[in-house]
Amino acid sequence: MKSYADTSFLVSPYVPDAHSAAASAAMKQARSEVMITAFGEVELLNAIQLRVFRKELTRAQAKSAARAFQDDLLSEIGGRLE
Repeated sequence: MKSYADTSFLVSPYVPDAHSAAASAAMKQARSEVMITAFGEVELLNAIQLRVFRKELTRAQAKSAARAFQDDLLSEIGGRLE
């Protein structure tokens, strides 16, 4: 079985917020692949940039978060993100 994760959920493991710990734990415990569309990828990257605009993240933090997300998409460990 595959799961779909909403962008608001997916951003939390990559950008510190009130839900980061719970979202990270849920991703680690996922027993199925977590699906993400190409549109979802764009939404997530946009959400990270929105945090920069709101001055909640520095550009360096945003770049690091985006890189971590992209790395997870490409890695075997994060292979559950498709």
